[in-house]
Amino acid sequence: MAAALTIDRTIIEKRKIGLDHPDFEGHFPNFPLLPAVSQIDIVVDLISSYLGRNVICCAVHKAKFKAMLRPETSITITVDGAGPAKARWSIVDGDIIYSQGLIHFAAL
Repeated sequence: MAAALTIDRTIIEKRKIGLDHPDFEGHFPNFPLLPAVSQIDIVVDLISSYLGRNVICCAVHKAKFKAMLRPETSITITVDGAGPAKARWSIVDGDIIYSQGLIHFAAL
């Protein structure tokens, strides 16, 4: 089963995080920020799309959330396989690194 959950190439996707993203509500009034858990959810969504099946996050290691991700930001999400059911990710906008780390995932 683990082989089916292996990412064998670099996945790159560009997205614009609009003010209408539901996770901005309440984070925070008058200064909306995309929470770290929402950034991890974006990575899980991209992995699920690539593998063609739903996955969940089991663990996150070496995660760094380096900059505040604000509404109307265009981001590039990069995911590289790091072994069975593991991947390294980064979320960036040019030279700005919003987050990066290692995610362990499993099929639902």
